[in-house]
Amino acid sequence: DAEAAITAIEQQRATMIGFAVPTMLDRMIPVAAGRDTGSLRSIIVAGAPLHPDTTAGVLRAFPSAELNEFYGGTEIGLVTTIGHRAQRERGASVGTPLPGMDVRLLDDDNQPVPVGEIGQIYVTPVMMAGYHGRPQATAAATWVMDGVPWLTLGDLGRLDSRGHLHLVDRKTHMIITGGENVYP
Repeated sequence: DAEAAITAIEQQRATMIGFAVPTMLDRMIPVAAGRDTGSLRSIIVAGAPLHPDTTAGVLRAFPSAELNEFYGGTEIGLVTTIGHRAQRERGASVGTPLPGMDVRLLDDDNQPVPVGEIGQIYVTPVMMAGYHGRPQATAAATWVMDGVPWLTLGDLGRLDSRGHLHLVDRKTHMIITGGENVYP
């Protein structure tokens, strides 16, 4: 409830919105107009990539807050991050890998793609042993190189020359609604 959220920020002087999904922020932006949201210092978003219009709207609606976007998943944890107010020049990037995380983009033959080209996103370290009771799904999502397991969530992306990851599509079809994955 966007109205209730903005009212709570005003009345309780909230300093953080933690792990919002873009849909939530889209609903809050128009409600925040003219309201006292100056207590906010941080907004964390994950669950789907931010649309550039949402990013711009959040930065306008919540001028005192840093907007931090994360890319990751239950199977792999948090992989990349970007602070959109501090790194506006990176556009629609979901950021660079967090310390200890590694990202590779592979083509359909599991070969690395050059910088700037689109490939399927693989991440290591992998935080799970496998999909429960689904060994074929685990095998399809896993790639092992030099004994190191890498996992994909089925996302396609490209890395720019500064190592920023840009999400561009999904290799497998899925609908994200309200931050939940729905498979058609």
